[in-house]
Amino acid sequence: MYARRLLLVLAMLASFVLLPAQALAASAPNQSHTTVLLVGGYGSTLAGATLDFAPLRAALTAHDPTTSYAQYSYLGWNAQTCQPLDYSGGDTGQDFGTSERRLLDTIYLLRSQCGATGRIVVIGHSLGGLVAFHALSDNPMSEVTDVVTLDSPLGGAPATSVDACVDTGFCADGPVSGYLAGLYSAWDQTARDNATRVSHLAAAGIRVTAWGNEGDCLYAPAACVPIASYVLGNVDARATQWLGVANAEHRDFASGSTLASILTSHETIMTGAATDIVSNLYA
Repeated sequence: MYARRLLLVLAMLASFVLLPAQALAASAPNQSHTTVLLVGGYGSTLAGATLDFAPLRAALTAHDPTTSYAQYSYLGWNAQTCQPLDYSGGDTGQDFGTSERRLLDTIYLLRSQCGATGRIVVIGHSLGGLVAFHALSDNPMSEVTDVVTLDSPLGGAPATSVDACVDTGFCADGPVSGYLAGLYSAWDQTARDNATRVSHLAAAGIRVTAWGNEGDCLYAPAACVPIASYVLGNVDARATQWLGVANAEHRDFASGSTLASILTSHETIMTGAATDIVSNLYA
């Protein structure tokens, strides 16, 4: 079973992660062409994020078979090979500013050296959406037309929840945990800042769409697993997924009542809403 899964991961990496070095360069200059940069979340790995985005890639390809894809790496890209560097879950816990700079560098590299033509769309899941939202609102890039966040903690996350996530091994320890807690502790100011970020992006011609799942138990663990209230209280931070973003898409996918369902509910939107996300992107 492990060997088969390893082969699947390798196959996915070969067909999608290496795509920018091959298919992007082969694409004819065409301003209508779309390159999608996919940004994994907190605790993700390069291989895991590649697999997680598979349903969304399939939906995007079904709409436009010429779409090209690139996978973001928290360690950056190799400029010579136009490939993302392999990263581990621990790397996602790094300083938030480092993650932002590497995202901007990746976009620049895609355009300047890796053959990306036309528009670039950035889609980030969880922490990846927050990285893209902050990086591009502070440094808009003309190549980018859309920033799409999926179940992202745009308003940060409670310190108790982040600490519990780290303690259980679901999230990586590192400076980013304090960054998330800081955003959440200044909730009202973060909401105002986010609205300003959206305005800055709009002025640069970049649309922001925040997708979230009302059934995301990672932001409200006790809603799925009642016993979690004894550790975390009845914290409910689900509104963080849309905080300050007017173009907000709410979905409500049912979740289970086990610890495993907490993580599953945080990824459901990438499968359950894939077609809707694509339709919205091209509306």
